Amino acid sequence: MVTLSIWEPLQGRTPLWKVVWVYGFAVSLAYALLAFVLPLENPVVARVYTLIGLLIGLYQLIGLWRCAFNCRSRAWGLLVRISVIASLLFIPVCIYLFATQPSLFDLDL
Repeated sequence: MVTLSIWEPLQGRTPLWKVVWVYGFAVSLAYALLAFVLPLENPVVARVYTLIGLLIGLYQLIGLWRCAFNCRSRAWGLLVRISVIASLLFIPVCIYLFATQPSLFDLDL
């Protein structure tokens, strides 16, 4: 029986494949598709959408870290842990670039 519990990845009890494909890819895809129906030109909606995206990303990183070794290969676990660390190190870089070079994030082409 397939069960989805939002708490299992946070407790490290989910297989890595499920964290990657269900809690990672599928949730991110659904979140991205949501942007097509929301009025993101409204600053309040855009900020709430961004905040929810940050929370989803944090949830995914915690789930990946805790479930990294719930797979057959130790190498995959190490790769996932390294990826999580790299992602966390990249966040301050993005914040710095957003603060100093906002034109880099201008999506109006």
